[in-house]
Amino acid sequence: MIAIMKNCFTLVKLFLLTILGFAVSCTPEVKLDLSDTQLTIESAGGVRQVSINATNAWTAEVTCGADWLSVQTSEKSIVITAAPSLSPMARMGIVCVKCQGLVKEIAVTQQAATTKDQIIANVSTLDFDSTGGSQNIAVTANVAVSAASSENWLTVQKVSTQETTTTWQVKAPSYTGSDVRTATITFMGGEAPAVNVTVTQQPAAYLSAAPGTISATEEGGVFNVEVVATVDWSASCSQSWINMTPTSGQKNQKVQLSVNVSANASEDARTGKITLSGGGLTFVINITQSGKPVPPEEVTLLATWRCDDATYVETHSPDWSTDGANEYSHGNGLGIALPETGAPTGTQMKWVRNTATSLILNYITAAEGHYAVKSAGALDGYLFTVPGQNLTAGQVIRMDAAIAITSSAPKNWVIKFRTSESAAWTIGDSATTFTTNSGQTAFMQCAGEKVYTKAARFQGSYTVPATVSNATLQVFVCAADGETLSGGGQGSKSTVRLIPLSDADGNEEYPGPRITIK
Repeated sequence: MIAIMKNCFTLVKLFLLTILGFAVSCTPEVKLDLSDTQLTIESAGGVRQVSINATNAWTAEVTCGADWLSVQTSEKSIVITAAPSLSPMARMGIVCVKCQGLVKEIAVTQQAATTKDQIIANVSTLDFDSTGGSQNIAVTANVAVSAASSENWLTVQKVSTQETTTTWQVKAPSYTGSDVRTATITFMGGEAPAVNVTVTQQPAAYLSAAPGTISATEEGGVFNVEVVATVDWSASCSQSWINMTPTSGQKNQKVQLSVNVSANASEDARTGKITLSGGGLTFVINITQSGKPVPPEEVTLLATWRCDDATYVETHSPDWSTDGANEYSHGNGLGIALPETGAPTGTQMKWVRNTATSLILNYITAAEGHYAVKSAGALDGYLFTVPGQNLTAGQVIRMDAAIAITSSAPKNWVIKFRTSESAAWTIGDSATTFTTNSGQTAFMQCAGEKVYTKAARFQGSYTVPATVSNATLQVFVCAADGETLSGGGQGSKSTVRLIPLSDADGNEEYPGPRITIK
């Protein structure tokens, strides 16, 4: 029995040893391989990278030279950085790499400085935002160092010194400009080459476009707009007839915005806008587009009269005369008293006296005079008659006339219409309507000059209320009230002249008054 137990124990022992040996033989081998174990870095400093191939997690640290060496690790590499050295002697450092009990070293040698005088800055550029502020530059040198700024807005001053390294503070104020601005900090000393640090400052948040307005014809078209922004932006427009591309842009880039304005099928002009938004800022591009041209109105000339000097020279004696004159004719009856050729038969014009003032009525038939009437009073005026008119409701009759007066003639004038000689008068419509001091409606206020001025021209229109056949159309251009420029009177001081129609520049457009219908 004892012998059997001994044999069993032996078998178990052999089995356990076998299992233990198998487990030991299955444990993986720890491996740590480095791409470099000897590095050389120049005196100006620099960066080197060493690749790591390890079976397990690993670590790295500077064990010698920590005052001038530093390491950064990633999954499969080490980045070793050496600070500048101004020493005339080379220096050495050690970086230790460990993995599961394995230890390997990287020997780093930094060369001795080769120049007598040397200046080294820890940065080559600095960047400030629009709010400004301060930043430091560490300068290592073996000579006394001074610093200067190329721009007045940027200042630099030394704030501390430790052995061969000095710290310089660079200050930038807040900035409201729209463009990036730059300056240069220059460090100098001894015979060392100067060292420059470039400093930039970003503008304040800015979003703009040029041109800021677009004026398009009815045909539409494509317009280019340049967008400049210091913020990311997007463009939007709610009008379907305006499209643009692109619809967004990135900061600090000039972007050409292409704006497509569709053709306008309407006679009405229209407006729209594109809104640029970004960084809490907005900029609006205003767009206007004209409508289709309005077809010219179909206007028919019913009658027109001549009242220019040439007509009087041809048809009247050049002297002042009232002998045998009446409200219809002067001399041989040509000129102003009768309408131009083509007017309906019976068309005429005469002066109508309505004033209650007892004044002697004189007609002037002189070469200078045109159709002139002396001693004009309140409510007097020129009566134009055009017979035999078939008028349709909605038609618009327009009178276009111009007069000049002397100092005591009535100054406020109006135009009235009617479609028969017995109907009541209706004051027309005019863009220049006003109310006189005596409460009357008037269209024009004359100056006390007998010159042909554009201010003497005025218009009135009348919309036919109902269709009427063979109507006698009458238009009365008359004084609206008794107001005068310098008190009442008679004779030449109260002369009224019917004159040619001039354009806005004073050029004669028509030789006399006109009646049209559309």
